[in-house]
Amino acid sequence: MRPVTDIPIEPARAVIHEQGWQSWSPSTSYRPGSPPHRPSTQTRRIGAWRAESFPAPDVYRGEGLIAVDPGDGPVHVIASADPVNSVPAIDVSIMDFRAVVTASSDDVVVTTYDGSVQEALARWADSVVSSLGLAAPRPAPTIWCSWYQYFTKVTEANVDSNLALMDRRGASGRRLPG
Repeated sequence: MRPVTDIPIEPARAVIHEQGWQSWSPSTSYRPGSPPHRPSTQTRRIGAWRAESFPAPDVYRGEGLIAVDPGDGPVHVIASADPVNSVPAIDVSIMDFRAVVTASSDDVVVTTYDGSVQEALARWADSVVSSLGLAAPRPAPTIWCSWYQYFTKVTEANVDSNLALMDRRGASGRRLPG
């Protein structure tokens, strides 16, 4: 891993955001000292983590993107300089009152944003869309997915109950994808 930056932090207020490898990988934020999610089995590791990139248990790992809120702003977003073609592993190690950032390649940039981690990530995403000359994405439709609520244990009764709840809350006037 190559050195990227060293960010002074206030450990009691700082936040580290790990971006996962794919949709089954954890993408979440932690306070320094909170253990990052790691797979409990080899099968889980293969299914949810990047095969050639397995982080140490005490290191926060973002795949192509990680964010550090030092606790007193601004938020530092460390990301691939070319997110279309390069997804470097980016690590954050907490050492005393510093977030030490390293990456698997030199192809990373550090950008700072005011606001929360989520606001910084949104601004970073907007900047990527703009730099690629793409139109802003349309607002995501409201949806319901049994997978996220029930995983593999969804039943017909679960679906019926959720559809009834949508009817009571006024979602019946909207067209559900089919």
